[in-house]
Amino acid sequence: MPQIYQYKVEPAVSSHGDNMRNGVLTHAKNFLVGNWKAQNQIAMESIPMQGLAFNGEVLTKEDKVAQLRMFKGIVYACSDLRGIGVAKTQLKVYNIKSSRAKSNYKRTFVRELTNNRQDEIIAKATPGTRLSMAESVEQVMNGPYVDLLRNVNDFTNSYDLKKLTSLYLDLTGDCYWALIRNRLGIPVNIWVLPSEYTKPIPDRNIFIKGYKYKRGTTEIIYPREDVVHFRYATPLNQFVGMAPLVAVLDAYNLRQYMINFEQQMFRTGGNHKVILTTKGSPTKPEAERIKERYKNTEEAGIAVFGGDSFEFFEPQSINARDMGYREGLSWSRDDISAAYHVPKSMLTADDVNLATATAQKHYLAEHATEPQVIQIDEKMNEQLSPQFNENQFALFDDPVPANREEAREDRKVNLELGVTTRAEERSQMGLDLIEGTDELLIPAGMIPLSQAGQEMNIDEAAVRVNTLRDTIMKRAHELRGEQQG
Repeated sequence: MPQIYQYKVEPAVSSHGDNMRNGVLTHAKNFLVGNWKAQNQIAMESIPMQGLAFNGEVLTKEDKVAQLRMFKGIVYACSDLRGIGVAKTQLKVYNIKSSRAKSNYKRTFVRELTNNRQDEIIAKATPGTRLSMAESVEQVMNGPYVDLLRNVNDFTNSYDLKKLTSLYLDLTGDCYWALIRNRLGIPVNIWVLPSEYTKPIPDRNIFIKGYKYKRGTTEIIYPREDVVHFRYATPLNQFVGMAPLVAVLDAYNLRQYMINFEQQMFRTGGNHKVILTTKGSPTKPEAERIKERYKNTEEAGIAVFGGDSFEFFEPQSINARDMGYREGLSWSRDDISAAYHVPKSMLTADDVNLATATAQKHYLAEHATEPQVIQIDEKMNEQLSPQFNENQFALFDDPVPANREEAREDRKVNLELGVTTRAEERSQMGLDLIEGTDELLIPAGMIPLSQAGQEMNIDEAAVRVNTLRDTIMKRAHELRGEQQG
């Protein structure tokens, strides 16, 4: 557990007018110096806050502890598939450069990127950010930021961090990273806080002034700058997110009732209910004695009726009409998988062909993994990246397989039409350069351009040889004719 912080509440702005006036002056100053980052202290009193209780605390109607207990069955399968997709997607750190010239020697190692890759990264940037106006970018291979994302803490690595972030978001709608700093104030550890026990601390002036972890008698207050808060945005609450599970809670509960019903069926050996009938009406002491003897009647599937003594046992077997509830299991599975954007065929044991399996992976990556990684790296670049270097940013690789197929087809066309060299394509793929691959290929025979002229000289020589041969043969026939005459 990270160290305990003591949060000191700063005094609020004295008046609404002062707050507005200071905000305008701050914006004017930022405009002149080129800092486009929006300020968060402008007339917050005039903004309605959705999601607060009467006492001013953040209101969470959902029981997030109970939501974590639902991490089983179909919910586990859906959230685990999504978590694996995020965890196996590479998260890299990049640096903004002033030009596309090769970087000089630095204390940090960098990898130069192709022009196409740089253009692709810059095109994804949010308009108005430093990255969107950058001339060039390069990949950072080491340094404090890279080390933090690789060695998260002594017990968590990069894969664990990405998967835990995805799981907490899918199960509770929120994920909190607590940053632990060294003496220089640089983050050196990340701890994922249990989101079921963590809440933002609202503030009328700065919206959120910190975060509180509370479980039992343990309470820890974190300053706002020491927590990176990821959430699934919802119109029901401005402070915390909402998990997909909440939207299909009725389907989940119905599914659990059906599963419990089946478990009861197996415990009773397939008999839905056994009715114990007696003669006459039992007295109160007899009824109490019967209830005590069969106090687990609901679990055993036994009902007791009648009076003095038991007459017979009548087993009641379930019929085909009663088995119709099993269709509800499929319905609830489809409802839950739709909320998580997971293809339902990925949750069954049905055999599928290669084309169907490829389409499933594409759908999961495009509708589940890609939105999550975009949300995570944007929040990191908003709150975490500036704490290391204003020119550095984090970015996930493209998780959509179809995009890789398109890139592969583009490389093939570029090589066949002589648009790019093999060396340029290998560099874009992150592969080492090979000698002799820096020449363009031409469509005819796919040979290096420098050898195309040699090929034409050989053809010309062949024509000359054939012409000379024809001349010799003709002259030989003439000589033969002269000799015969």
